[in-house]
Amino acid sequence: MKKHSRQSMNFTPFSELSRYKRRDAFIQLRSKIKRHRHSENFYGWSRLTEPGRSAFFNQDVQVYFLGLDGHTIWNACVSTASRQYWNIVSDIASNKACELRPDRDFNFRDRFIPVYDPSGRLKHYSMREDEPHPEFGDRTRLDWMCDYESELIKSDTGNTAPVFEEFRIEPGFEYGTGLDATLDVPDITADALEAMIVRWRALGEKPWRSDTPVPHTRLPIDTFLNLAKTQESHKL
Repeated sequence: MKKHSRQSMNFTPFSELSRYKRRDAFIQLRSKIKRHRHSENFYGWSRLTEPGRSAFFNQDVQVYFLGLDGHTIWNACVSTASRQYWNIVSDIASNKACELRPDRDFNFRDRFIPVYDPSGRLKHYSMREDEPHPEFGDRTRLDWMCDYESELIKSDTGNTAPVFEEFRIEPGFEYGTGLDATLDVPDITADALEAMIVRWRALGEKPWRSDTPVPHTRLPIDTFLNLAKTQESHKL
């Protein structure tokens, strides 16, 4: 989840609302949890239970649950250690790509090509295809990064991108108080979320980080994209 600066927000953060308004939202969420019955203690998207969905793809989810004080709502982004590992490796690859070919003049708008109808009116935009570059072995930046990420993971002995279980509070959200949680589980399930909530409450709803990283043997052996392709091929 992204923390917003106070200057860039056009709303009042949930944590700055009056106690009365937070309590009202708390009661509404409590009713929603009971009504929708996603699970005992949280409300979120139902994609975790989509028929035929491989558990492999359940690496992160956003859910809402109630705080212990009667007026706090936790807006939680929950990720597996694998998802965090892929994120860290991706950042390393991105930084390396910038070393090889700096992208100082990058403008996001340049990536879109306007498409007009016969009368000259704008219909829509199409995405401009990335070009290969010699710095990337005549590959596109994205293709080079995908290959480099795979190489990093396959050569990692546990020191390249250590991942820690943790709970991190991220204030500044319009609805609820942000909570980033990293769990040492193979995939996100309703039971894993329930256990996370119990653990968070047992910690007194305070930030926490493990003293030791998640064992390297429990982290992915390749990129998400490559492993996802393997998952899909097994369906065929």
